[in-house]
Amino acid sequence: MSTTPANPEKPGIDAPDTTGGLDWKPALPLSCRLTLDLPLPHFTVGDLLRLSEQKIFDTGWGQSKDLPLRVNGTLLAWTEFELLGERLAVRITEIA
Repeated sequence: MSTTPANPEKPGIDAPDTTGGLDWKPALPLSCRLTLDLPLPHFTVGDLLRLSEQKIFDTGWGQSKDLPLRVNGTLLAWTEFELLGERLAVRITEIA
């Protein structure tokens, strides 16, 4: 199996070639909508109007359950939250 650099600016990091030999360069700058679906049961318009910094809502989502990641509305992968220092990140756990 051939490999191509996952990040051309960081040589030595290889990833499997999943392009099937296609040239994706023209498509790389195209924009897309990336969403992470996090259900908030019983969330109301009143809750929306009271949003502020440091406000906490119970999502009702199990801590160990993966969240769906969508691109332009199409399910792409399942993810989990992860802390990276002071930042909240999302790790892809499974491609849909």
